[in-house]
Amino acid sequence: MYNSGEKSSSEYWENVKASWYLKDVCKDCEGLEEFIYEVMDKAFFLLDKFDRNEAFWVPGNKLATYHKLPEFSDVLITRNIEPVIGAWCNIFMGIINHSDSLFDLQCWKILKKNNALNIAWLIQLAWNSVLGWGSYTAVLLSEILVTLNLGEKALPYLEAISRVGDFEMVSPKEWVNKVRENI
Repeated sequence: MYNSGEKSSSEYWENVKASWYLKDVCKDCEGLEEFIYEVMDKAFFLLDKFDRNEAFWVPGNKLATYHKLPEFSDVLITRNIEPVIGAWCNIFMGIINHSDSLFDLQCWKILKKNNALNIAWLIQLAWNSVLGWGSYTAVLLSEILVTLNLGEKALPYLEAISRVGDFEMVSPKEWVNKVRENI
């Protein structure tokens, strides 16, 4: 067991990653699944090496765990240690946990500022999240695109999604039109 010292942090982390299912959300996002594992590895091992005397660890057992990553990614951002890793980690936690941090505007701002934003992934991830979030993803994506002034750059990617076959929950064309109306 990890918390009793029977497992190393590396063994613990490999078990955590083995529980993730990313195929659906990463569909049509070339290289994204590998990138998620790479970023999450970096974030976790930065956490594992983080000074145990820091206030971050109080209260607690001072073990690097998956559940400490959201708070630690905020440390990476606010202390400017690794803001890009922190931003991607927050976004990927949203993907892994099926939560709304995929649409965390502040994280996307950090990625754009640091030339680390992949607009194709942003748009495809929003579309791939329709199953869990419904057409509301179009509104959330629109807000990000408008705020980051990416409306024009988004158009070719949106066009590609509008040509996808019918989807039982939301029509790709209707979803794309909803995004376009708001950008």
